[in-house]
Amino acid sequence: MGVAALAPVQAENTLPDWALGGFVRPEGVNPLIEPKESLFDCPMKGVTLKWECADTFNPAATVKDGKVVILYRAEDDPTAGIGGRTSRIGYAESADGITISERSATPVFYPDNSAVSKTYEWKGGCEDPRVAVTEDGLYVMTYTSWNNSIARLSIATSRDLKNWEKQGPAFLTAHNGRFKDLFCKSGSIVTEVKDGRQVIAKVNGKYLMYWGENYVAAATSTDLVNWEPVLDENGELLKLITPRAKHFDSNLTECGPPAVITDKGIVLLYNGKNASGNDQDQRFAANTYSAGQVLFDKANPYKVLDRLAVPFFRPMADFEKSGQYAAGTVFIEGLVFHGGKWYLYYGCADSKVGVAVYDPANPAPGDPFELGEDSDVISNYPPNGTGKRVAFVHSYSGKAGDGEHPFYLFYSKIDAGRKWCEISNEHPWVIIELSDYYNLSRFVWRDATTREPQNGNVPEYWIYVSTTGTSDADFGEPVIHKTEQGDVEVKDDRLDIPVEARYIKFVTSRGYRRDNGDRENGIRIYGMDIYGTYSRPIDRGDVISVGKTILKFHDATNEREQPLNLLDDVKNAADNKWCFFRGAEQDPNKYFVLDLEGQFDISKFTITDCRNNEGADNLRGYQIFVSKECPNLDEISPMADGNTCWETVIDTNNRGDEATKTDELSRPVTGRYVKFVSNRDVNPFTARVFEFTVHGKPHTSGTTGIEAASASADLGFYPTTLASGESLSIGAHTSTAHIAVYDLQGRPVASATLAPEATSMPLPLAPGLYIARATCGTATSTARLTVK
Repeated sequence: MGVAALAPVQAENTLPDWALGGFVRPEGVNPLIEPKESLFDCPMKGVTLKWECADTFNPAATVKDGKVVILYRAEDDPTAGIGGRTSRIGYAESADGITISERSATPVFYPDNSAVSKTYEWKGGCEDPRVAVTEDGLYVMTYTSWNNSIARLSIATSRDLKNWEKQGPAFLTAHNGRFKDLFCKSGSIVTEVKDGRQVIAKVNGKYLMYWGENYVAAATSTDLVNWEPVLDENGELLKLITPRAKHFDSNLTECGPPAVITDKGIVLLYNGKNASGNDQDQRFAANTYSAGQVLFDKANPYKVLDRLAVPFFRPMADFEKSGQYAAGTVFIEGLVFHGGKWYLYYGCADSKVGVAVYDPANPAPGDPFELGEDSDVISNYPPNGTGKRVAFVHSYSGKAGDGEHPFYLFYSKIDAGRKWCEISNEHPWVIIELSDYYNLSRFVWRDATTREPQNGNVPEYWIYVSTTGTSDADFGEPVIHKTEQGDVEVKDDRLDIPVEARYIKFVTSRGYRRDNGDRENGIRIYGMDIYGTYSRPIDRGDVISVGKTILKFHDATNEREQPLNLLDDVKNAADNKWCFFRGAEQDPNKYFVLDLEGQFDISKFTITDCRNNEGADNLRGYQIFVSKECPNLDEISPMADGNTCWETVIDTNNRGDEATKTDELSRPVTGRYVKFVSNRDVNPFTARVFEFTVHGKPHTSGTTGIEAASASADLGFYPTTLASGESLSIGAHTSTAHIAVYDLQGRPVASATLAPEATSMPLPLAPGLYIARATCGTATSTARLTVK
């Protein structure tokens, strides 16, 4: 077989009608501000130094006398690491917002000899300003005062943006000084556009500021100097939004520039940092800073109405991905309304300043995001065990130890140090089963010497595929057969023509150790990536749960024994189960939440319990719930579930003698979401369940198989099979409709807002299988889409 090129795929990022943007980087302008060797007589250090020679970044911005003023953070010592330099604030002007016409040779805000400065700013300095202005021309700066011990959100005021009065920490006296030493940053004062000017506004009679780094909180003020954090009913800080696992903001949510009141609500632009490891959004690099938006209710500014699922602005240019923070950073802090347009000023990798422009008269999409080659990898295990799993281990020749199971072939994106090790057989093999039929195009696997130089790589291997079964006759001739591969660390095989498969058999010869006379030793494989696209479903009759999505669960003894194993149609493998600890007082409810990815008329549940494969006791009791609506996962805990959408369909006990439990419903129940809870006596110490099977058939209500939630809109999707780039249509709707498209791991890949008269949207997606969801008022429609 030859090699076929696989190019990255970009998804257009259509923003909802409430969001600001998209923001477009002007041609040939960025970076707007870069470091210079400007000299300054520093009152804190008592020497003349190059105050902005290291990095210039994280700018505030405002308008004065018809010009945009940019107040940027500058650092002085290129030999010191992050956090070890002194920060000062520089000054620059621009008449058109994108060309610097004046730049001060000295900073306008810096650690000085005042008592406030010596207490809160020496020796770290003044960091990350945000600036807003009142109607009468008072400029209010929020910034981080850093004394190399505690970072504090602080306030300064000015009438000319060059001479500032330092007011001290924003929370110094609030709540009897409770928060005076709180490590806090990033204040975003709420503004509005009034008579063509962006000015500070009051909300419910007070000034309002969103603030925070690891979460977004709120504070109010009557004088713009002394701020009082908003507390919840328990007297703790009220956290309005927090990081989301497997999203671009999975590590932190840090407030950006001044928030803006619009006709839709209060729009806060914020900085999201991507996590590394289990919680990382795999579409973006680990530790990357991108920008998101959240919409708050104007009447209740602590209530979230909507939040972007993907960033509207992300690192794309080279200078946004190289510098002091080379993981990639666009850090937004300055937003001004000037000449009928919005100008966004941002830090580029903690090293330079950039600008982007949003023209409401010529709206653009947000920054596209690359699905990339990895978007076609169907074998990755979902981080944290939540999501969709396409590839399962059907059977295998052996393993060197319990922690070296072939399961780890699909776990390398989570933990690169895990492997499948087999040292017993002359030709180790594993058979992989796919949840549906897929067209396979590429196999990449990382051999022993990628992690263990002393061990040898596999010299010869074979890859077979089958659509019918797992016997040798089913597999036939290999689609890949390679010899003399002992020097190849990463094996990468691409097919000229994709081949359809349900089963994959991977067979190797044994590698040779390099440190003891080339003795044949075994195999050690650190991950396999299988590339493919959805072809067609497997006909399983009335079984509707195999290969579907786990949204949340509580408890598993290890990463190999999570509820995803219940959805693989493998009932008799002793090491392919959900295993959890016996319930305790602090976590009585062991549960999982299943998304069937569409509405079904559910008729029966089958549980393959412990005694089918092991001698321990079965579950004695459990509950099963069904819902048409997506539950609020944050409301589900080991102690309780605050959702009211669930219908109890099974509540049973005294079932310990049944190794296979069958619960047939007296009438079919329509639903998409299923919750299983084991909260009864479990014996022995751990419980083991091997398969959870849901039986039913697709629900129909006269709208092409997709239920509409009300008669006010018929939101059925059509067609559900289409070519890449072809438009997706929905039925007639009387008000604005929102469409979101997700991949099979539950990650958003496209979205759009359609006006009442619009009934279609282009779908720039790579070939594959997706889930689409449309909402219009109370009407909701969901469908599985096939893109060819």
